[in-house]
Amino acid sequence: MNYPSVERLCKQKVIDLLEQHVPGSDATRFFLKLMLYSTSSFLDPNLSPLSRVYRIWFVAFGLSCWSS
Repeated sequence: MNYPSVERLCKQKVIDLLEQHVPGSDATRFFLKLMLYSTSSFLDPNLSPLSRVYRIWFVAFGLSCWSS
């Protein structure tokens, strides 16, 4: 796995650009947000514990809804 590529792809700036310039990219933006939240909840030292828990639960809930 090429993790630096994933890291660049999951930046909030990329998600915002998709929203502005690519109509119908809702699912792609949601998937990128899930990737961003899952990685940052474990790796970002600046997040508060409450933010970490929120992001991990957002990912868990999002994946469970997606699989249904």
